[in-house]
Amino acid sequence: MAEQLAFGTKIGIDEMPTVLVVDDDRDLRLAMCAMLAKRFQVLQASNGQEALAVLSEHIPELIISDITMPGMDGTVLLQEIRGRDLDIPVILVTGKPQLEGAIRAVEYGAFRYLQKPVNPRELEQVIDEAIHMRKMASAKRSLFQMTNGTPGTASDRAGQIARFERAVESIYLHFQPIYSLDRGTAVGYECLLRCTEATLSEPPALIRAGDELGRTDEIGRAIRQAALEELPRVPEHARLFVNLHYADLNDAELFDPNSEFSRHAERFVLEITERESLDAIAQAQDKVQQLRALGFEIAMDDLGAGHNGLAAFAQLEPEVVKLDMKLVRNLDRAEKQRDLVQVMFDFCEQGGMQVIAEGVETPEELQALSGIGVDLVQGYLIAKPQRHAQEPPNPWDSSKE
Repeated sequence: MAEQLAFGTKIGIDEMPTVLVVDDDRDLRLAMCAMLAKRFQVLQASNGQEALAVLSEHIPELIISDITMPGMDGTVLLQEIRGRDLDIPVILVTGKPQLEGAIRAVEYGAFRYLQKPVNPRELEQVIDEAIHMRKMASAKRSLFQMTNGTPGTASDRAGQIARFERAVESIYLHFQPIYSLDRGTAVGYECLLRCTEATLSEPPALIRAGDELGRTDEIGRAIRQAALEELPRVPEHARLFVNLHYADLNDAELFDPNSEFSRHAERFVLEITERESLDAIAQAQDKVQQLRALGFEIAMDDLGAGHNGLAAFAQLEPEVVKLDMKLVRNLDRAEKQRDLVQVMFDFCEQGGMQVIAEGVETPEELQALSGIGVDLVQGYLIAKPQRHAQEPPNPWDSSKE
């Protein structure tokens, strides 16, 4: 029986629950498989990488894994599993129990932490409990999803960590031009966050995950690195607009004068949104001045969308102000809205600040903005975000069609 067990081979009949056994010790692995074969379909793998390959094709009810294995050990495998399925119970076994291993097992949501040699009766009892908990957890998660709840278990956190790390590793940018109506060319490109991790593909979801994990700085660093990689494609007269999360102001790397990003400071404008609470950052005004001393210009994003407008002006003293798209939408048909935008534009111009109107989608909105005096525009009428910085067609040509 044991010799017939091969990697990825199912044992038993289809009605039986499936168990995946992972151990680099072949004899122990086959002995465990033989013991379980009477009650379960048994899959096996000799290391963490093989286990992930099995999981790409099968969803077992339970995983039993050794901790100490070459390459990917059991706790790393557990973290990867949590990134794929929050509810699969994982029993970790080890011949050399250590406090650090036990702590990591609990942190990543292991169902149980057992010492070798495992007592068969104890293992059978733990397996029964695990499979029961698997069913209960799946039902509970379904209920939470129906009621928009958040379970918040250790396995949830481990899965969130795994998904977050995959997302950060896959970060790339799209670039949307900022067009000067007077000069007839793009004078900047906003860097827009993207990633290939399906569960965190929307930027707010990724940023929220970073906030919850206390790892927002990793997102900011990945964005800045991606912007640097695009810089050689950007014309010398244009700059890249990089969004800063307010927590980025606590990242010492951003203020390093010897970093590659700082060495190209004159090519970047750092956007801080009005929605963010700068009060949450100690000495925010001083830190903004430090960035300006490095050569960066500061933009206040989404003016008109939040409630911190005057306070943000006072703290940031921005060189650039971006009008929120809600102020631009249907501007041509709303007289009071045009009056408000005119007042904001005049205020900024008198203060020496450049104004960018975001979210321009129609020729009529473009005409209304031009009538107010706005020179810099951004939006789908100009160009949709693209994988690389590209010169857009003249929007006046589009408005005539």
